[in-house]
Amino acid sequence: MILFGVFLHSGVNSLGIKALICMVFVLLTSPVGAHALARGAHISGVSLWKGSVCDAFKEFRERRARKRADQ
Repeated sequence: MILFGVFLHSGVNSLGIKALICMVFVLLTSPVGAHALARGAHISGVSLWKGSVCDAFKEFRERRARKRADQ
């Protein structure tokens, strides 16, 4: 929102365009970074929240381990 405010305040000039480009970059990279952090925490053994309904990554790892054991 701050970057969008900078764009609105500065208008369509070099600063405004840079703010828009940075805004798009942040919007695209934030979910990827959050996913990498969550996956790394899960792999390292950080427990899930008590109210979690399922652990899909754990189930995936168990299925993969069973498939490798069957081969």
